[in-house]
Amino acid sequence: MATYRLGFFSIGILALLLGVSVTGVARGQGGWPPLLGGQFRPLTTLRGEIVCVGCGLGEARRARPDAIHLYEMRYAGGRLVMNVEWISHQSRQYLDDVAGLTNTLRLRGPQTMIEELTDETARSKEVQVTGILRSTRTFDLLDVDVEAG
Repeated sequence: MATYRLGFFSIGILALLLGVSVTGVARGQGGWPPLLGGQFRPLTTLRGEIVCVGCGLGEARRARPDAIHLYEMRYAGGRLVMNVEWISHQSRQYLDDVAGLTNTLRLRGPQTMIEELTDETARSKEVQVTGILRSTRTFDLLDVDVEAG
């Protein structure tokens, strides 16, 4: 009779622990803010100037030695270098952490937006790009705004 009570008691404790752990996991799956791919990713807006199209960071630094925050953005079919003067959230350190020591990002988005960025008329004008900056060094374009110079 004593072994029966001990077995019943240990099964009760085990069931209680299992019930607590299942509700904890269920609560962690949803909520606000929304998660994309397991991480919260706010929209990021970068504002600056397109220094050159079809060139790398070395060429851009030689062309514009005064530009401090240069980032090479590679896209299907080419690359461009942007001098990022302003970032919308967190800090410049966030962008630097994502871009890494190479200061490169992969630009992904509709061809029309990439063409707008690489157009000759976009150079030397303030450009604003909005998208999702992912920890994989990918910047998914959602909007491009080229200001009149």
